[in-house]
Amino acid sequence: MSQETNSALSFETLDVISNDAYRDGPPHELMELMRREAPIARHRGIEEGYPEWFWAITRHVDVVEVSRKFQNYSSAAKGSLMNQERPDLEVARLMIDLDPPEHTRLKSLVNRGFTPKAMRMLEEHFREVAVQLIDEALQESSLDFVDRVSAELPLIAIAELVGIPVEDR
Repeated sequence: MSQETNSALSFETLDVISNDAYRDGPPHELMELMRREAPIARHRGIEEGYPEWFWAITRHVDVVEVSRKFQNYSSAAKGSLMNQERPDLEVARLMIDLDPPEHTRLKSLVNRGFTPKAMRMLEEHFREVAVQLIDEALQESSLDFVDRVSAELPLIAIAELVGIPVEDR
């Protein structure tokens, strides 16, 4: 991995995280270029209050190595998504920012809710939610299926899984 890091620095100015980069869909060509030319690339942060830079790791083999060697590639120091020093944000330690053993402990708690048995129990309910969303969408004269159904269903599922009441969504 370290040999590729030096050549990756020229990719620092590419935009891989702003909303604009994904406005017309996933930037597959950019990601393919990065996997080929700079699979481990340093990038600038997107706005004030977030880390000034981060490493974008675009190949599966490298993601696996980083995930397994947490002692060398820890996100715990500054976090992966937000600068914990921002006064307007509640300080939260996201699971993705934790290293073992804390990550392992929390993951084991969360995994209990995602066993095959638990998923089978939820499947019927979320099928009903999907059917309802589609039925409602079919009543409209025109619609964007992604906005109206594809994006909405996972949001509903997440909100229900974490217990957000319907009136608060």
